[in-house]
Amino acid sequence: RGRVLVLGGKSRDRERSCSSLAMAVSQENRGTNKDPYQVDPAQIGYAGMGQVVVKKNEGGVDVHQMGEMSQGISKFVSKETNLLIIYTGGTMGMKPDASGALAPVPGYLTEQIDLLVNSHQTDPMPTVTVKEYADLIDSCDMGPAEWRLIANDIFDNYERYDGFLVIMGTDTMAYSASALSFMLENLAKTVVFTGSQIPFCRTFSDARRNLLFSMSLACTLDIPEVCLFFFDKLFRASRCRKADSGNFDAFSSPNFQPLATVGLTVEDRRAAGGGGAPGGARRSRGRRR
Repeated sequence: RGRVLVLGGKSRDRERSCSSLAMAVSQENRGTNKDPYQVDPAQIGYAGMGQVVVKKNEGGVDVHQMGEMSQGISKFVSKETNLLIIYTGGTMGMKPDASGALAPVPGYLTEQIDLLVNSHQTDPMPTVTVKEYADLIDSCDMGPAEWRLIANDIFDNYERYDGFLVIMGTDTMAYSASALSFMLENLAKTVVFTGSQIPFCRTFSDARRNLLFSMSLACTLDIPEVCLFFFDKLFRASRCRKADSGNFDAFSSPNFQPLATVGLTVEDRRAAGGGGAPGGARRSRGRRR
């Protein structure tokens, strides 16, 4: 029997008010042509602020700028952002074995994530904790039992972290992410699924790009739902599919535009225009170099 985990029972006041507003807007939008989950960022008091991290100290509260502002999608947090990465397996953490075939290597990707975070100390990166599963799971073996395991890990750690990132294989990622979107109720935080087409160890891998963007977006976006990030697009989990096994741009959402896109700027595509229609995109000005 399926299980629904209701989250947010002890969420901070800001998150509760945000979740309540989203619920009210969702009810208001039902029965109309509007996306029932679309919330105008201008309605949320802290959604239009820059990406910041707030650190408490003995003398009060210090506000530190967290990078270029992405209007309408940045999240205001009440403490230094903490991200939980749940590494279940998949191509990203594989290396060639003695025969040359790719195989998962326990501990390898966790080590690379640690090196990646340490090499970006001056950049706006969250504090990262990696939970690596003892038995790394091939995406072909990912099913309801594994979905329940991931959902329980998010549920058990919900109050300790500001965002969640799930790394897994790409073949069943769309199914897994969609399932989690129905299993987790009352989300006030972002859950992002990602993976890669080529292992992290390869020079021309897409793993580093997907990983860095997902790590940053999971703790700065004001999109309290389960998402899937790949290449340069953040999709609603229940609206995407794997469309191309031989391309870095592997996922698509035929009937629903991405929630956000990443390039020189981050664009929130949920703004007015039918819940992600191209005409409703808002663009933030990136830093010129």
